[in-house]
Amino acid sequence: MNKIKENDIILIHTPRKRYITRVESGKSFSTHVGNILLKDLVGLEYGSAFESYFIYRPDLNDIILHGLKRKTQVIYPKEAGYIVTKLNLKNGSKVFECGTGNGALSLFFLRAIGPDGMLYTYEKEEEFHLNAKKNIEMFGQFQNVKMFRQEIGQGIEEKDFDAAFLDFRDSCQYLPLMKSILKPGAPLGMIMPTTNQISLAIRVLERYFKDIEIIEIMLRKYKANPDRLRPEDIMVGHTGYLVFAR
Repeated sequence: MNKIKENDIILIHTPRKRYITRVESGKSFSTHVGNILLKDLVGLEYGSAFESYFIYRPDLNDIILHGLKRKTQVIYPKEAGYIVTKLNLKNGSKVFECGTGNGALSLFFLRAIGPDGMLYTYEKEEEFHLNAKKNIEMFGQFQNVKMFRQEIGQGIEEKDFDAAFLDFRDSCQYLPLMKSILKPGAPLGMIMPTTNQISLAIRVLERYFKDIEIIEIMLRKYKANPDRLRPEDIMVGHTGYLVFAR
């Protein structure tokens, strides 16, 4: 069925803003143009106009940009999609992640690995761990994640991972550990904000990994106006350098 039901997660779309919420009767939702009684949306078809809004099913991009509660910087969808591809994730993959953050990249991983896969994600900061847990419980599709609040230097529960991804400051010192927990030939990914960190990463990676690749992804949107088609005034430029190896 393509109709809105109780407990559905929806995207409320206006010309200026987008909002993500769960449909819960008895509650209202506040927007910049007024409040919505959520019970009034139940039974409407997705894509319907409601007052001055349109109601859609949110895609993962919407959830990351408009739905997640943030305590730290997120990995944007422009990087996340490429990361999933480079790590060769599919239903049944067993993935290691360190630096859960807000859980944005975790949600991409969880969808890619499907109900038969498993993500083991580590975050040492309690505030970030608890926030990511709430985000994943809200937006995750499957029961395919184990979350740990600890430093990976204290030990990792599993081995023989199909892929691994690191997103934290001192990731280079744990590259020997990554080699020991990954399957032979498995891919490793990292994200880093500065080039001096990449230089250090390359020197360490060369001792343990091969096929090293460094990339940066830019995203520029265009105004959807047929009479004045041109780029948006603001673009998502540098958000991080991606480093991959096998």
